[in-house]
Amino acid sequence: MTNPTGTKTKKTLIDRKSPPAEVRENTKARRAWLATESARLVAEGFETKIVGQGSYQTVSVYKVEQVEGRIQVRGECQMCGQDVALDGKRTSKHGYQRPGTGYIFGQCAGSEKAAIQFERTMTDRFLVQLDADVVANKKLEAQAEKAKETQWTVIHAMPEREMHKTEESKAAFKKLAEIEQARSTFRMNAWHAEQFAKHLRDNVLPLHGTDTRKLVIA
Repeated sequence: MTNPTGTKTKKTLIDRKSPPAEVRENTKARRAWLATESARLVAEGFETKIVGQGSYQTVSVYKVEQVEGRIQVRGECQMCGQDVALDGKRTSKHGYQRPGTGYIFGQCAGSEKAAIQFERTMTDRFLVQLDADVVANKKLEAQAEKAKETQWTVIHAMPEREMHKTEESKAAFKKLAEIEQARSTFRMNAWHAEQFAKHLRDNVLPLHGTDTRKLVIA
C-alpha cells in the first residue's frame, strides 16, 4: 500500500546580505540600503527578513518552494495531551527516555492507545484517580499539620536550657523536621495532581470528537 503524499511550503535560509562598509555606520543610509536590497530580492522570487540591530543589521534571504512529502496524521494522547503521530486511531510510542544504551525506557500510559479525538475512557478514568489523589494528599497534609502542632507542644514543654542539647531534645526536633518534610510532600503531591487534572479538563477533553490534523513531512 502506497503512503499518501502531499505538498508543503518549505523555506530555506540561503544567504545573509550585509550592508557595504561605507553605509553600515550611517543609520539613514543603512536602512535605505536594507530596504532596497530586500525589495530587489523579493522581486527575484525570494523571501527576506531584516535581522539584527544597528550596524549589525543584515538581510536574511530565504528560498521558498513547494516540496512533496508523506502525509502524517496527528492527534493528542488521552493521558498526557501530547501532540503525536497516529497509526490509524492509535498514538505512536511516546513519553520514553533514551539513555544512550541502545534501548528506550518507560513510556506514557497512553502510548499506542486511541487518541483523545476518538476515545476519552482513559482520560475520564485518570481524572477520577487524580481527584482522589488530591483529596487523599490534602487529608494527609492536614494530619501532618496537626502532628506538627502536637510536636511543637512537646518541644515547648521541654526546659529551655535543654533545647538542642539533650538526646531527647535532638530527637524531638528531628521528628519535627520529618513531619514538616512529609507535610510538604503531601502538599506538593496534591498541587501536582490538581494542575494535571486542570490540564486534562481544559486542554485535552475538549479535543474529544474533533478532527485529527494532517501534516506533510518532507
